[in-house]
Parts: sequence; C-alpha cells; structure tokens
Amino acid sequence: MDNLRQLEKFTQEHSYEEITDMETNFLLSLYEAVAGLVLKGEKVSLLRVSKVVKVSPKELMDYLPQIVEMERQLGVPNE
Repeated sequence: MDNLRQLEKFTQEHSYEEITDMETNFLLSLYEAVAGLVLKGEKVSLLRVSKVVKVSPKELMDYLPQIVEMERQLGVPNE
C-alpha cells in the first residue's frame, strides 16, 4: 500500500474532526519521515523525525500519538 493510502487509512481510523489540507500534507510528510527511518533500520525519535520534517521536537509532541500509531502500522516492535 502506498504512503498516501496508508495516511488516508490512518486519518479515517483516527480522526474525529476535519483536518485541513495543510495538516494532511504535514501528516503525509510525517508518515514518510517515520517510514524512511524504519526502512533504514533507524530508531524513530522526535529528534530524528524533526530533522527530516524540519519542525522542532517540541512542536512534534502534539503529534506523538500519530507517530506511535504510524510506528505500529509499520510493524515497529515496542521497546
């Protein structure tokens, strides 16, 4: 399944409100960042994701539940 379909599935399953196009694009970038780290075998952390999406780790804290869900969908084992 391509990244856009994965994101659409994610937002349908976990969204209780309308999200803007801007937020959708950001979530897609976030998903691609998380998927890229996973594919490289790197640990997913707010710092690493922030470097890819160019947003501070503090700002990414608001998206922590989404990042955790993305990891779960990508099959990252819990540690």
